[in-house]
Amino acid sequence: MKNRSYLFLVIFASIIILADRLTKIFAQNIEINKGAAFGIFPNRVLLLIIIAFLIIILIFYFYKKVNTIMQIALILILAGTISNTIDRIFLGYVIDFIKISFIPNSSAFNLADLSNIAGAIILLFTLIKKKK
Repeated sequence: MKNRSYLFLVIFASIIILADRLTKIFAQNIEINKGAAFGIFPNRVLLLIIIAFLIIILIFYFYKKVNTIMQIALILILAGTISNTIDRIFLGYVIDFIKISFIPNSSAFNLADLSNIAGAIILLFTLIKKKK
């Protein structure tokens, strides 16, 4: 099945967003991230929200034009982007709470970040494989 429907996108993304929202509510040791990944663009909330909306538009534009694996990657990126943007809109920052204790000076992150990273890795490997 080459092209999944937008319904699949909405359901899959909604599950990830809900999981991220719930884990942020119940997180014990939160860190406030006023920037993007690894603290880049600190205190640039409006810029990050605008970038997020552009990413969301691009995902909806390309979703039906790519294969199933790339669609799953786009859904993961969409869900992570939406959930972190919800934080930025309503809080002015992103809630991070997962910390890898055995990695010194590692940044905290959240499920939305994991979703973005997983989607980006899948997208990257798919594009590299496609080029070969």
